[in-house]
Amino acid sequence: MKQKLTYRHDGEKGTAMTYLEILGWARKGLQAEKANYRQMQEKALEGQAHDIAGHCQERIDELEVRLATLDEIEDLHNRK
Repeated sequence: MKQKLTYRHDGEKGTAMTYLEILGWARKGLQAEKANYRQMQEKALEGQAHDIAGHCQERIDELEVRLATLDEIEDLHNRK
């Protein structure tokens, strides 16, 4: 049985979201942030700004760890 969670920032009654839907939204946000850092990294490399490109790579690595964590959480949820 899927557990329904209700999420609305304004406190009004709203449509319920499943746990997996919430994980999906989190994943999409992290992927979008990762794509933005990739674009910044490419521009930094074009401009020979290697320190900025390195910082972007650090952030990309951190986001990949977060995405892997979401995958692990989803796997644990699906095993139940």
